[in-house]
Amino acid sequence: MVQRQRDLSLGVGLSHVLYEAALLPRDTSVGEAQQMVGILGEVSQTQALSCLLSCPLLEELGQWSQWELVFRPRHGPLKDFIDRNAASTDLSALEVSPGVLLRVTTCTGDKLFSQAAMTLDPVGTAGHLVSMVVADGTANAPTALLANHMESSLAAAVAKEAMSGKKFCNQFGPTGEITIKTLPWSHNAVCYRKSEFGIGVELNEEGQRLMTVHQERLGRSLDRLSTELYSKDTHFVLELIQNADDNSYPTEGGPIPALAFVVEKDCVTVLNNETGFQEKNIRAICDVGRSTKGKHKYGYIGQKGIGFKSVFKVTDCPEIHSNGFHLCFNKTSGPMGYILPHWVDDERPLNTHLNVFLTDFWTTKICLPLRSECYQTRNLFHDVHPSLLLFLHRLRSITIYNQKRMVTMTRRDLSHSVLEVEHTEGTERWLVVKHTLHPTKIKDEVESTELALAFQLGDDLTGSDIRAPPQKQPVFAFLPLRSFGFRFIIQGDFDIPSSREDVDRDSSWNQWLRSEIPQLFLRAMDVFSHHPEFSGLKGLCNFLQFVPLPDEVLDFFKPVAGQIIQLLKGKAFLPTLNTDGSVVYKLPSQVAVCQDPVIRDVIGGEELNRHLSLSYLHPGLLPAPPLSLLTHLGVRHLRGSDVTTVTTAMAKELLQEDGVNSDSGLRRLARLLVCNFRALEQGYGETDSILTTLRDLPIIPLADGRMVALSGEGVFFPMTETKNHSNTGNMYLGKETKLETALYRDVCVVHPSLLSCVEPLESQQIRELLRRLGVHELEPQQLLENHIYPALKNNTWKSKPVEAVVSYLVFIKQHSSPQEYTHPDTVVPVLTTRGLLCPADHKVHFSTHYGNMDLPNKLPGVDWVLLSGCYVETDGDVEGWRDLFIRLGVRERLILRKERRTLTSKELASSPWAVESELWPCRAGRAGGPEEGCVLEDYPSEELLSLVTAQLPAPVLMEQRQALLELLETNWDTGDRYSQYLTAQVIDSEGRLIKSTKSSFFHFLSCLPWVPAYCLQPGAEGGRKAEYLCPNSVYLYSPEVHNLLGTHVSYIDMTPSEFTRTLGMKNSVNVEELIGYLKKWCVKTCSASGPEGQEKQEEEGSEFSSTVQHVHSVYSFLHKNCSQTSLKELFQHTPAVFIEYNRNGDWCSGRFYHLKEVCWSDPTEMFVRYRGLTRGADSTVQEPRVLAPFYSKLDDMADLFKRLLNVERTPSMLKYVVLLELVCNSCPLPTVDVLRDVSKLYARLADKCKTPGQGEQEHNRILNPIYCSTLKGMLLDKRVFPTKDNSWVTLAHKPMIPDSKELEKIFKVHKQVCLLNLPPSEKSAGWFSEEDRSLFLVICGVRFLSQCVSTEAQTENYRPCPSMQRLVRSVVPYIQRFLYHHEDLQELYWELKKNNIRQTIRQLTYGQVGLLYTRYLLSVSDEEDPLVEMENVICLLKDNKELYIQKDHLSARLDICRELVKLFSFESSHRKELVHFVSGLMTSLPDNAALKRFLQKECPGELPSEEEAWEVPQPVLPVQPIPVASPVVSTPEDESRPGQEDGEQTLMCWPPRASLSNTAASRTAGPVEAVLKMWPPPAEPTDSPSHGPRERDPEREMDAGREGVQSQSPRDGTAEHHPSHLRTIGQTLFVLIMVVFQGASQRPPLALDSPVWAKPQHPQALLEDLQLECQRPSTVLFSDDQGDTVAIGEWGEKLVFSFLCHWRDSQAPGGPSLVTWYNQCGESVVREVFVEVKSTVKKDRAFIHLSANELDFALKERERYHVFRVYNAGDSEKVRLCRIQNLAQHLHAKDLQLFLFV
Repeated sequence: MVQRQRDLSLGVGLSHVLYEAALLPRDTSVGEAQQMVGILGEVSQTQALSCLLSCPLLEELGQWSQWELVFRPRHGPLKDFIDRNAASTDLSALEVSPGVLLRVTTCTGDKLFSQAAMTLDPVGTAGHLVSMVVADGTANAPTALLANHMESSLAAAVAKEAMSGKKFCNQFGPTGEITIKTLPWSHNAVCYRKSEFGIGVELNEEGQRLMTVHQERLGRSLDRLSTELYSKDTHFVLELIQNADDNSYPTEGGPIPALAFVVEKDCVTVLNNETGFQEKNIRAICDVGRSTKGKHKYGYIGQKGIGFKSVFKVTDCPEIHSNGFHLCFNKTSGPMGYILPHWVDDERPLNTHLNVFLTDFWTTKICLPLRSECYQTRNLFHDVHPSLLLFLHRLRSITIYNQKRMVTMTRRDLSHSVLEVEHTEGTERWLVVKHTLHPTKIKDEVESTELALAFQLGDDLTGSDIRAPPQKQPVFAFLPLRSFGFRFIIQGDFDIPSSREDVDRDSSWNQWLRSEIPQLFLRAMDVFSHHPEFSGLKGLCNFLQFVPLPDEVLDFFKPVAGQIIQLLKGKAFLPTLNTDGSVVYKLPSQVAVCQDPVIRDVIGGEELNRHLSLSYLHPGLLPAPPLSLLTHLGVRHLRGSDVTTVTTAMAKELLQEDGVNSDSGLRRLARLLVCNFRALEQGYGETDSILTTLRDLPIIPLADGRMVALSGEGVFFPMTETKNHSNTGNMYLGKETKLETALYRDVCVVHPSLLSCVEPLESQQIRELLRRLGVHELEPQQLLENHIYPALKNNTWKSKPVEAVVSYLVFIKQHSSPQEYTHPDTVVPVLTTRGLLCPADHKVHFSTHYGNMDLPNKLPGVDWVLLSGCYVETDGDVEGWRDLFIRLGVRERLILRKERRTLTSKELASSPWAVESELWPCRAGRAGGPEEGCVLEDYPSEELLSLVTAQLPAPVLMEQRQALLELLETNWDTGDRYSQYLTAQVIDSEGRLIKSTKSSFFHFLSCLPWVPAYCLQPGAEGGRKAEYLCPNSVYLYSPEVHNLLGTHVSYIDMTPSEFTRTLGMKNSVNVEELIGYLKKWCVKTCSASGPEGQEKQEEEGSEFSSTVQHVHSVYSFLHKNCSQTSLKELFQHTPAVFIEYNRNGDWCSGRFYHLKEVCWSDPTEMFVRYRGLTRGADSTVQEPRVLAPFYSKLDDMADLFKRLLNVERTPSMLKYVVLLELVCNSCPLPTVDVLRDVSKLYARLADKCKTPGQGEQEHNRILNPIYCSTLKGMLLDKRVFPTKDNSWVTLAHKPMIPDSKELEKIFKVHKQVCLLNLPPSEKSAGWFSEEDRSLFLVICGVRFLSQCVSTEAQTENYRPCPSMQRLVRSVVPYIQRFLYHHEDLQELYWELKKNNIRQTIRQLTYGQVGLLYTRYLLSVSDEEDPLVEMENVICLLKDNKELYIQKDHLSARLDICRELVKLFSFESSHRKELVHFVSGLMTSLPDNAALKRFLQKECPGELPSEEEAWEVPQPVLPVQPIPVASPVVSTPEDESRPGQEDGEQTLMCWPPRASLSNTAASRTAGPVEAVLKMWPPPAEPTDSPSHGPRERDPEREMDAGREGVQSQSPRDGTAEHHPSHLRTIGQTLFVLIMVVFQGASQRPPLALDSPVWAKPQHPQALLEDLQLECQRPSTVLFSDDQGDTVAIGEWGEKLVFSFLCHWRDSQAPGGPSLVTWYNQCGESVVREVFVEVKSTVKKDRAFIHLSANELDFALKERERYHVFRVYNAGDSEKVRLCRIQNLAQHLHAKDLQLFLFV
């Protein structure tokens, strides 16, 4: 681009036009790797084309568009872009140097050139000129037309500039024409020179300068116009003749229009007898392009206005003398000398000796003084031809006088369009055909024009048969232009350039005129044909001489010749001779010519017309048209193929007429063959095709009467002919055999008469033709090569007799060598059991006649093709025949041949290569693979496939397979060497090897089940089972292999060899193979659907049976020979562990499992115990498979599984957890056995959490925190913890270990308290580690009950108790002796001494209290408030410092001693032994003898003297203090307890409690007094027996459904004073049964204002057991759900109702007389005896629920209110019924305790 800027600057500075893109910085962000857009970014193809189309003509396209920077990165090189995309545009380029393309256009023409020239656009003018040259070539460019355009444009430009330079408007008239006054011409000339040329006009200096410039410019133009426009100096002659023809002449009757040229040495004078010059003619000749010729009916020539200027080519000063005008033009006078007239006074005279030209006949005279260099121009007048007069309109005579030689040309118009031109050298006659055209649509200013054709006629119209072709004539535009190759003259009013030497090629007028010439030429043919001067076919003969050929006509008129030929082809104008002698005109394509008279004689016109639809050209058409013309017209020249076609058809007609059987028929056939021979010899061409056609035609007669074609089979000359040309004589001399006779009959011989029925010359021609067609001499070698071998090659032997074909092979054996009959192209058939077959194509085997085995019997299953024995019978040469047949492909055994096979994708899918072909690159359909399929070079063996797949009887099949096996093994490496056929090759389309693969033969051998093997049968009896398997599935039998594989593989009794190795038969087992078999035995494949639905394979163990020794051998082999890593991988990913199920002798059956599914042993034996559960249909428990029972007795198996495979010693933690859950779910009510089994599982789970320690503690097992966390997580939501109430709970219920009977009894009534039911370990019932069980509970986070309970002792009315101190003082020494002498308590004794027990005993205080009870707080969970319970106690040891006893139990010595034992024991076991000792001591203490015996038994020795005795101080009697009222003090606990929301004081405890530090009342007496009013507790009389406070059962009913206590309440109403009304309180219902007793006296009600025990009572049991002899309800199993509460009550009511009814019906004394169940259909109350039924499902429930309504009702009705207690509700067998009569009395007597639960 920089260089372009420099070129534009021209050294004066940079251009003002800059490319913006070139100034932009390069965008470095666009990497070199992209280069996909130019510097202006993305530009489309349309934008690039628009840029190129806007480029000016002849501008360099690359620089104009900046292609390299803007467009190339996106659209590529400029040249390629234009080639691809500029076809539909006017864009074109001219490459002037490599890479430099100039802009040219395809949208160009002379009009665009003229427009550019008119606008003085040099770039456009030059651009269109170059574009036209590029488009049409230099030779075809209309240069003359373009020069004319250029001349006109320059002239117009000069005139325009002249007019703009001076103002000459005043010299013109109002119409723009020059005004010439009627003055003498001399005066007018002066005025004209002044007005037109400014001569004599006074101008200033500037005007004069402009005038000079204008005149010089015009002069240069005129000089070029006159000297350069015409290429010939003599062209002015033609222009003058043209002007003379355009002149006006006198009317008819005057002299003929004539023109004369007088040529002198220095001057040429032109004389014309026209009417003379007029003023307008003078004005036209003084101008350019101002002709006076107007519109006329013959055309528009002469419009150029520059014809006269051609004289300046030879003269400088032409003179014109006409009609009083005498003027000249002087070229040398100035720039405007060509058009500036000068008046001439004197006329140049002619020589006096030219008298003929000095007459007044000539009215116009033009003198042309020649320049010295143009003197030779006079010789050029010889070019004026007489034919010039043919097309002139007015001029009839031309005379040329040149150097004393006068030439006169005169035209005369004769009749019938004949013109005669007489000239000095003779007379020419022309036939002129004219046609008037009306070009109204071509040129509006022309009315009509005339087109004419002139044909020169010869002198002798009758003529001879031989004439020279006419000469070539020029084309005329009224005057001759030049010759274009026509032999006739074409005259037309053509547009011609100023040079008048050519026609305007680009003119539409000329093209239209040219298109009319062919039709006019055809009209001329009609004129010739019907012209009276021609007779017969002479007119047509003369016309055909003028027909132009396409290669003769040149340039613009070249299409005319082709159009004429086409019109003639479609016109029937060629004469032919009809059968009746008449002339028939036909199309050229229907006419034929032939130069050979023999052929024309044999193939007549009729036969030619019948077989080729052609006719011979009329023989009278003489002279004959040129062959080139006939060829262009399409006339058929009979070729050899035509002759063959006709002769063939004639021969067929002859055959159909059966004429060949006669001599005349054979002669006609021979003549036809002669025609074919002459057609070949005379150069008609197509020799090979003719011979081929003749060979295929069955026109050769044979001696046997057949007609054959020589291409089908070998034909021989007759025998006689063979003897004349051969020295060997007859080859069949002597005695002929049967086979030789059959052979001779099979030979084809030409009919002898075919060669003898014609002249010798023709006979020789026929013989030569037959030889060239392939007829042979009858000789042995010829017979082999031309009869036997061809018959074998082209399969014609298939239609021949069997004897003939057999004779072929016999003849071959006698006369041929192996190289000939074993040629690949020769296929020799042999006679077999299936007829004639070719061993090369079929598999033929030797029969027993040739020493081969009996194949059909030895190897049945194949339809063997056996060779016939007829060959060996001919000469008995077995070995010779074997050798021959082996060469032909006959074999003894299996035949394998290489075959190239092309298999499609579908065929490959069903072939032996189906799997491996998926990876072949040649696979059809694969990317890059061929569509036709894969090509293989294979060794197929259908025989082997038939043998190995044959269905035969069992004995025959076994013999066949064994024979086949023996045959293959014997011939594997020797003999037939079958080992060489194992490989096939995959090749591409060019035969190159792609890969090698197994052949189909090897596939059949190795992949089909054909090997006769046997399988050993399982069981003690054994035996063999024959089966046929693939070779790679068979083992060669050996003890070692059998030991490892047993009966699970098949064997064959063979020795190892290369054959067995190649086929894959195995004789040993390695580790990998054994592992593979083990996987095959142990894996059972099943499909399972994945999460997305796809199928995946899951390995599952399969069933397996074998011997114990085999299993042991397999595992032992792997143990010894397999690496530890591989072994672990095998067992970790494969179910390879065999578990035995059943055993029968040495045989066992079982199943394989994964390593993770097995363990070595199960110490708990729980899985065996609960096998029924784990193997249930709906069980989800995966039973562990134990190895020890089977493998512990086998050597090294324990080491294999326990050490190497690291099998789990016991079942996994998860299995135990799942089993635990299953056991718990199977027993909703835990039994003792289940509880023990659960404890075993607890202990085992705890043991599973232990791992070996590290370092020194390696042998000690410690808890693994991760295992513990995992175990707890597994059990978190599982109901596997048994409780005391016979239910299962989860850890969410916060179960606790009941380590204290007392605490257990206290908190048993609370629903939220879950106490575990943990049985002890017993060896007889199944021992387990209680320590591990406790550890399990600790892991699960289960706490001991004692750990969750805090206690607080509460007392009232404290005072010292000396009696208790004395008792303790007497007992402690014995306890010390017992501890000291007891071996198991030695550690305890020393521990007590260490803790200073002696001091503790001495500091112990003793007291008695009025009330003594313990307050218990149980924290079940952190989210709930603790549970509070209180218990009355007799004796209490507090903090090992204070010993209390309730005042009512001072005599409870045993209780005191039991409490005292706590001071000396830390563990429950020690405490039991001490309690046992103290109990015996208390029993023996009053009796010294008994005491002595007891001490001798328990502690025989005394306490050593050195031991310090434990002593209790002597009690001190207290002084009775004066009662003083103690202040009321509230404990902190009391203060913290909130009251009710309504402010009412509530009763918190009954009886009111007191702390050990405060014995006074702690609360107001309001609530207490209210209770005392309801039930005043009277003081006990002093004389009554001492009644201590009754120990109450703290059990409370928290959940009626769960605890089993069911209370029934009235259903219909509330209980009022009247018994008929009931009241419902909450969910508690009364269940009432009215009982009326007969004969029973009613007890009077007892007053309760005094203690009951103070009055004598009727003896009555508190809880009376009743004998159930009645019908009991059906047994019902109740659950713990709350919903069964009503059902339990109804069941109890049914039992009581049945009992009462049975009592009533038994008439027993005291029984009821009427029993009515009022609330059987609803709760109701009536008077009489009311029975309340309380039912529970448990047998030991001590408390029942009693509502406020029930209590009120019982207190009111007293003895009429009975409570029937039902235990074991629902169990008809174990149900227990008890009765409580008069509940109110028992409550007052304190036989029953009433509790208030808060």
